[in-house]
This record gives sequence, structure tokens and C-alpha cells, in this order.
Amino acid sequence: MSKIEEVKAKVEAGKSKLVPGLVQEALDEGSAPGEILQAMVD
Repeated sequence: MSKIEEVKAKVEAGKSKLVPGLVQEALDEGSAPGEILQAMVD
């Protein structure tokens, strides 16, 4: 599972405390901020 997929899963599960760390990991891996944000709202 990619970091972006993990972010989406945690948002859907309501695990908001885990999301910031996963977002940072996704950014560190080179994911685009817009791509991460899109995963959170889809």
C-alpha cells in the first residue's frame, strides 16, 4: 500500500491523529501535495 493509500484509509477510518505523519512521509517520498490532498477528499 502506498503512503497516499494509507492516508486515504486513515482519513476514511477517522484516524486523524495518524494522518499528519503519513502525509509527511508521502511528501518525503516525493508525492505531490495535490495528489495527497485529492486522496483525502475522494
